[in-house]
Amino acid sequence: MLPGYSSLDPISYYSTLTKSSFGQESYLEVRAIIEQINPDYLSLVTEPGTYESALKLQMSLTDWSSYVEGVVNQLSIDVPGYITKLGAGSGAWEDPGFVNAFAAIGGLDYIDVHSYPLTNNVSDYLKNLETWSDMVRSINPSLEIISSESWLYKVQASELGGAPTNSAFFARDTYSFWEPLDAQFLDVLTLTAYIKNYSIIAPFWSTYFFAYLDYNDPSLDGLTSTEILSLAFTAASEAVQEGKTSLLGDHYKEIIVTGLK
Repeated sequence: MLPGYSSLDPISYYSTLTKSSFGQESYLEVRAIIEQINPDYLSLVTEPGTYESALKLQMSLTDWSSYVEGVVNQLSIDVPGYITKLGAGSGAWEDPGFVNAFAAIGGLDYIDVHSYPLTNNVSDYLKNLETWSDMVRSINPSLEIISSESWLYKVQASELGGAPTNSAFFARDTYSFWEPLDAQFLDVLTLTAYIKNYSIIAPFWSTYFFAYLDYNDPSLDGLTSTEILSLAFTAASEAVQEGKTSLLGDHYKEIIVTGLK
């Protein structure tokens, strides 16, 4: 659960964790998920920097690599014959060393690359969706590539480096004037997935496939970011119940059904 995004405040709990207890508790969670739910795919870590921003454990690249390798090895002992595919990865804006290290771990089935910010005015993070897939396959050609989270992050380059789960950033997503840019982002994501043979892509804020808010709605004046997000979720829920989709939802459905034109 992420501070600034979760409806519960996990900070006091996180303050009790050590690297060792985090590893132990996370492993028990992974094992329970595999034994009780048996999902097709399960990512063990996806954005080390985002984890660190919440957990404050000062885990290094080596720490994360050891954690992932330890989970994979222990599962093979405790749950022999499990069929869930295991993966690990990072955000496209993070150190590519994470992806390199995870790709070298035996027993992993895939690498998971998240895409949110486009650039920091130095690096083209969206381009990393292309180049990192080649990098991974140069290390282990058998690995699948997926993107279990991607969306257009509504921040300026100068705003990067702070709390990545700031609700003020997320609240910007809610407005309908973003719809054309969100559609373009999904076009690029889908095209990249086809070209680079991604097994799965999962757009994150699927809320907006059903409804946006109107930026010019006077009833939104003076509301907090959390309140605006709550209204967006309510609007999406009502649209789902009524069988309605937004223009973005219609666009993405067209991509899925007929492909990019």
